[in-house]
Amino acid sequence: MNPFLILAQNAANANNGSTDTINSFMINPEYHLNNIWNTISALPWKHAVICVAFASIYLFYGWRIFRLLVIINVSLFGLWAGQLVGTKLSFEGSHLILGILGAFLGGLAAWTLMKYMVSAMGAMAGAVLGAAAWQAATLPSELLWVGGLVGLVAGGFLAFSSYKISIMLFSSLQGALLFSLGALTLVKNSPGIDPERMKTILVDNVFLLPAILIIPTMIGLFVQNKMFKENKNWSMPDQEGFKRN
Repeated sequence: MNPFLILAQNAANANNGSTDTINSFMINPEYHLNNIWNTISALPWKHAVICVAFASIYLFYGWRIFRLLVIINVSLFGLWAGQLVGTKLSFEGSHLILGILGAFLGGLAAWTLMKYMVSAMGAMAGAVLGAAAWQAATLPSELLWVGGLVGLVAGGFLAFSSYKISIMLFSSLQGALLFSLGALTLVKNSPGIDPERMKTILVDNVFLLPAILIIPTMIGLFVQNKMFKENKNWSMPDQEGFKRN
């Protein structure tokens, strides 16, 4: 499961809808809550356990396997983009063929343009966290895009100033997203838990979901940075970002 792919799919759903749907995607937190809740409702508990397990790898060891994570992310995005284009064409098998082609091209682009892909993911992670922080602070929902834009700029700046922080940021965020989805699914399926009551709590407390996302991300950043410093035999390539050629 790719968290950034989930966001891209939500964007595609918005583009296929009306202007009101697009506006909801941009400024309505409840629109995203409904999408997240639908994902939680459809996720089997066994898959939720897998999400939590993979989340620990992302959160604590993302800095060690960042190249693999970047290739997987971009390949999955290419798969989704290829399938999306394939649905617009009429010849048989276009959905599958273009999906495979998109995944291959995405993986190739990630391998050859690793530094730029890391920068893009760092910027995207900053945008998500900026929007989440805006919502957690209960600022005006119609200006949610401002928080996302500020986070996008901050994340992009980090990518150009510190390659290491950018890697840790996007891997920690992905781990936090997986952990949040898995943990909420397990809580929802626990004995004695009323799913409708749980959804009502999440809706009424608008800061709760952003906090569930932000707190694990910060923990992941702290732990990854600590482990990186303690591992004397590991040297992150180009850790100063674009300052080196």
